[in-house]
Amino acid sequence: MRELFGGEDKLIKVRGTEADIAAASRRARERLIALVKPRFLKGFPERDRLEVKAPFDENGRREWMWVDVTSWAGRQIGGILTSQPVIVHGSHEGDRVTVREDELFDYLVIHADGSTEGNETQALLEAAGR
Repeated sequence: MRELFGGEDKLIKVRGTEADIAAASRRARERLIALVKPRFLKGFPERDRLEVKAPFDENGRREWMWVDVTSWAGRQIGGILTSQPVIVHGSHEGDRVTVREDELFDYLVIHADGSTEGNETQALLEAAGR
């Protein structure tokens, strides 16, 4: 999927600013649910996409991966996994998955013109991973 839409997956181990990252994630989730969800449910403009970063767990280990949202019913989000798992081997890029909105870490709206909104945690994660 990343070959089609661009982007790069990389594993980032977070250290140091967990409180800042948690606060940014909470703000992103609140904005996603309050502002982006209603727009998505009404119907995004053609070629605009919504991705959410969701947790996937296996054997006590957690990996956060991007999901291209295809449906949103209540608090359940359906989509296609666009990340290639590094830690969690029970899922694969391209799998159809369901995630819960209350567990999301961040979101990214990709507009047809290439502009984006969301993904506010990325800069913090990169700074913490240095």
